[in-house]
Amino acid sequence: MIQPISLSFTYTKKELLQVTSIMLQNKMRNVYLILLVINIITHIKDDGFHYIDFLISLILSSLVLFLMLWVARRIGYSKNKKMNTGQQVTLDDEGWEMKTDLINSKIKWQLSKKFTETKDFIVLYVMKSPTLPIPKRALTLEQLNTVREVLKQKTVKKKN
Repeated sequence: MIQPISLSFTYTKKELLQVTSIMLQNKMRNVYLILLVINIITHIKDDGFHYIDFLISLILSSLVLFLMLWVARRIGYSKNKKMNTGQQVTLDDEGWEMKTDLINSKIKWQLSKKFTETKDFIVLYVMKSPTLPIPKRALTLEQLNTVREVLKQKTVKKKN
């Protein structure tokens, strides 16, 4: 039985941009893979594979994707900053709960099967989607170690 861990935080502007990127990560990875497959298929010709054309097309696709990510981050940031009114997060034996002025959700550990840890965040996932990035600055060193232990018991850690 674990003691409930309660945290309160509001994202800084820099963190909110990082959170937006974390949330977009899986979607952008899928778009990139689709573009890669399309590029490969369209560059296979009767007379062989055209490597130079493929490379140029891949570079252009990467630039377009980078631009899409930049625009999506800015749009996501402007939408998310309206919701950044402060969060209260509680982790306990049953799962974790997030409360804001607009959201109140309780997620059982059965749905939250993994977490990742970056330099600035511990990110909890629901299914395969990053759902709750917790800024490490909101935790004391003791709380950070406790949260890591709880998540190791309840989920599978993935390195980012």
